Amino acid sequence: MDYPVYELIINEDLNDDAEVSMVSFVDRPAIQRIFNKFAEDSYNDYPEAAKNNAKRAVEYAEKNGWGSCGEATGKIRANQIANGENITRETIARISGFRRHQQNKDVPYDEGCGGLMWDAWGGDAMINWAEKKLRQIDKQNFVVQNEEKRIISGAIMLADTPIYRNDATNGEYYVVFTKDTIFKIVQKFFKKGFQSNVNLQHNAKDKVSNVTMFESFISDKDRGILPMKGFEDTPDGSWFGSFKVDDDNVWEMVKSGEIKGFSVEGIFEYTRKESKEEKLMSEIYKILSQVNLGGEGSGCSGDNCGRPKGSGESEINYGTDRNKNIDLTIEYGKKNNMSIVKSDIKNKNIIAMGSSSSNSIFINKNSDYWKDPIGNQKKAFESGFKSSPNPLHVINHEMSHLKHKNLSQTWLNKDYQSKIAEKVSKYAKTNPSEFVAETYAGMQHGIKYDDDVMNLYRISRGK
Repeated sequence: MDYPVYELIINEDLNDDAEVSMVSFVDRPAIQRIFNKFAEDSYNDYPEAAKNNAKRAVEYAEKNGWGSCGEATGKIRANQIANGENITRETIARISGFRRHQQNKDVPYDEGCGGLMWDAWGGDAMINWAEKKLRQIDKQNFVVQNEEKRIISGAIMLADTPIYRNDATNGEYYVVFTKDTIFKIVQKFFKKGFQSNVNLQHNAKDKVSNVTMFESFISDKDRGILPMKGFEDTPDGSWFGSFKVDDDNVWEMVKSGEIKGFSVEGIFEYTRKESKEEKLMSEIYKILSQVNLGGEGSGCSGDNCGRPKGSGESEINYGTDRNKNIDLTIEYGKKNNMSIVKSDIKNKNIIAMGSSSSNSIFINKNSDYWKDPIGNQKKAFESGFKSSPNPLHVINHEMSHLKHKNLSQTWLNKDYQSKIAEKVSKYAKTNPSEFVAETYAGMQHGIKYDDDVMNLYRISRGK
């Protein structure tokens, strides 16, 4: 289920009380990012045996797929270890915690997930190293650096990142701060002198003294201001800060892990954002409305000439009778063990949609797409919006959504990953779920993609 998204905004007027007025030290930061103690270092001195274990798991998965094994984090971790990349203390702690799965480590790759995921995380060699390294890091940090400096640093607000909320008034929903709003928030925060406004766990009665924000910046790639070390994957426009902790009790809570990150509190105005489906359907309508269905095709032009070409030949002999075209598609589905159903969807811009509850694809009998599937899909491909010119593309796209469930709706590194996704299609840039669906549909129609696309496809949990 997709929950509504609300953009939180403030008024720049200093007399208006819509603002962030407090930073709270919390055990579970809403942005799900833990602060660094002294911008902690990263490490890559783990054993070659660990890298080889991860490489073996990745190579197996590239040939046979991950199946139902592992989450997206585990697959990213496997590639990090296999490539010998630097990892932070937080990541090392996660690897150390993987010890709890060792009882399944001897399960053969082709008989279950235990052995595959154990090796993906580097196997015995990596777990042993992580446990030893963690003790070494913590001893060094807590005894020398932390007691001397008592500085904690990290992300305070992440730009354009949905944060889950659930309350009695609105039910389940997401809130998001844009980079422009964060800029206004920070300006107002400092103009009103809130640098020492800190409490614990959002408890107004537990405000602490002797804790002060002494450093603050907003990442801005255009100005050459990079994210804080350890937060390189955060969106542009995010707010970072460092606090000097002179309160002994608070510092003990930092050292023990009782508090792990920052969270803001204040008063905001809510504005409803257009849903993903509404935005995508508007874009589809905009593109299709520009299609000249009666004239000649525009052919390859501009950047589209560099995109992979797939087969536009349809397995179905479509004509110009909408109902007959839909019936032919349903019949095609029966022959290929697909459940395809004609449906009366009022929104004409929706061509088809998958239903995970019934594991079926519903074709919208009101969509003009079905008057000329061959011509309409060709135009969608030539405009760069869709990844293949085959009129059955829409069916395979929805089949992918049924096959790949619960995929992420946000990019980990939007600027970089969306550029790779655009090699597939404009629609693929939307989010990892649509990227996987567009790539999957393209491959079903004979399109071959480069290594960058296929690596992102695997990382995004494509099968």
